[in-house]
Amino acid sequence: MHIDIFGEFVLILGVSALMIMIFQRIRLPSVIGFLAAGMLIGPFGLSLITGTEQIEILSEIGLVLLLFLIGIEFNLKTLSAIRTTVFIGGGLQVIFSILLTGLISYLYGFNPNVSLLIGFMVSLSSTAVVIKLLQAAGRINNQEGKSSMAILIFQDLIAVPMMLLIPIMAGKGSGNTWYLLFLLVLKTLAVLLFVLLAARYLFPALMYQVASTKSQELFILTILLTCFAIAWLTNEAGLSLALGAFLAGLVISESEYSHQAVANVLPFREVFMSFFFISIGLMVDLGFFLQNFYWIILLTLAVVFLKFIAGSSALIMLGKSTRVSLMTGLALAQIGEFSFVLLKTAKDYSLISGTVNQYFLSISIFSILVTPLIINQMDRICDLLGQTNVPVILSKFNNMIRPGDRVELAEIPKETLSDHLLIIGYGINGKNVSRAARFSGIPHVVIEIDGRLVKEAKEQGVQVIFGDAIHTEVLNSAHVEKARVAVIAISDLNATKRIISAIRVLSQNVYLIVRTRYVREIEELVALGADEVIPEEFETSIEIFSRVLHKYLVPMHEISEVISTIRSAHYELFRPVEARSSSSVDLNIPDLSVAAIKVSKLASGLAGRKISESGLRQKYNLNLIAIRRGKDYIQDIRPDEEIKQDDVLYVVGTFDNISALYRRVSDTGHWGTTDE
Repeated sequence: MHIDIFGEFVLILGVSALMIMIFQRIRLPSVIGFLAAGMLIGPFGLSLITGTEQIEILSEIGLVLLLFLIGIEFNLKTLSAIRTTVFIGGGLQVIFSILLTGLISYLYGFNPNVSLLIGFMVSLSSTAVVIKLLQAAGRINNQEGKSSMAILIFQDLIAVPMMLLIPIMAGKGSGNTWYLLFLLVLKTLAVLLFVLLAARYLFPALMYQVASTKSQELFILTILLTCFAIAWLTNEAGLSLALGAFLAGLVISESEYSHQAVANVLPFREVFMSFFFISIGLMVDLGFFLQNFYWIILLTLAVVFLKFIAGSSALIMLGKSTRVSLMTGLALAQIGEFSFVLLKTAKDYSLISGTVNQYFLSISIFSILVTPLIINQMDRICDLLGQTNVPVILSKFNNMIRPGDRVELAEIPKETLSDHLLIIGYGINGKNVSRAARFSGIPHVVIEIDGRLVKEAKEQGVQVIFGDAIHTEVLNSAHVEKARVAVIAISDLNATKRIISAIRVLSQNVYLIVRTRYVREIEELVALGADEVIPEEFETSIEIFSRVLHKYLVPMHEISEVISTIRSAHYELFRPVEARSSSSVDLNIPDLSVAAIKVSKLASGLAGRKISESGLRQKYNLNLIAIRRGKDYIQDIRPDEEIKQDDVLYVVGTFDNISALYRRVSDTGHWGTTDE
């Protein structure tokens, strides 16, 4: 590499760092900072960077690594679960975009072929920008994130056939074109078959051998080789590098090495992705933009609106909720990087003029520029739309085309919706709450926005209402004002906050239990009206430290006290806890559980009994190895030793037997006899 290239890299990194620092100060996403840096130093700005080929190569690497990591996070099971959204939702989004844009272009005066080409280019969204921003906003695993990702996968698949059709639209195609399309389908199927076989058989065996060497360098090289090899393979088959990288990620996601792979590749992705956004900024012709400012802004807004309508309508037709559909439409409301490839191909075939090329390039880039602002304000935009008739129209359209996914209020007997349990969300947590309610005979009703889960709930005999619980009309249909308890069991924080507010508008009496992910979210949710917030993050930590304390022989009652104290304090940070060196014994007995159980006043039936009368061995199959009485330890235990109140018994046995003893000591004051 020529030494001047290093100078350009230093300049790029320096200007990028400065721009990101400035944009962070004014609370704008770093993506805009990279785009601005490219515009500033590019050939149409200060002309500090003239050669862009190396930058484009680095940006391709960044795009490959981004899709690779997304593939690892998705895995084949997740992809299979969203296959309907990929093919039907993606197909509808592309068709709607082409029809709307193509019709308007034709009415504006373009010939049919150029109108169709413009429809092709507008229908594609930016995979790199959307995924990056959804990840930064914590939405990639929400329903709008998964729906957006599914449609982007389809767009990557359909981009290549679009490119092959351009020669035909330019009047320079041949009979060979249709043969090439047929061949492309066969190659695609072959690549997918190879990926499935590699994920199940080839890669696990390969990584086992690599991991056995305990060489971190070999592990990283193998991961990167897998990523770029499959990406190259798909590119050679006529598909895109990005799609190949995504499939490579799916291969690795099926192995136990996926987490380490993410940790190793993540730093590379962050660096190379910066070059991707900078390369887009380099293409902006500021002079042309300033000369045609009003038209470009107007056309950019028109494109964003049309793509929003196309994406939202596609999700509505799949039975998604109004809010998820609106958010997905907003996320996809820009023109993507593959559109630039179509644009270049069309220009090579003289299908479009230079002026149209510059207009489309400017509109595309500025639609990308506004995307961070749109995604960061999606909730506010949906709130504003909620004050219009848009959600009502979409909901009616949804109910009209998906009647099987809707449960009419008349189907739920009104008398059962009193003093009932309301469950919002029928995911894993919602299903478990519903099962517990059915087992206990508690009347309950579920509100769910996913048509697939609604159908599943109906098949299981659960009373379910299809709808979005952020709307008071849906909550009213579940008679939330008559419910005793409401449980919000969804993973979308923004939707959770909206639902809490909506419930509190209708009822101040219902006891509201909310599930969330992180401890830091508790204070805000309680302030909005939640009575109890259960953070998954903290419940996991409680389970971990309780088991740790158990292994250090801290008495179970003391562990329970610690847990109760923390939970009653609304999951505040740990306060300093006095060390309990006297409550643990240095015992190391392999293959056995050792526990400390206090003989409290609740177990007075055990206190006063001799060891031989206690039934510890006969009934619970436990061996008593020591007794702590005050500060003293009794290790020479005789059968006639009397158990006293507040003694701590150290017993050895299976976890189940220890738990049975603890439940008996904790729950009853009557011990009984050894033969009961």
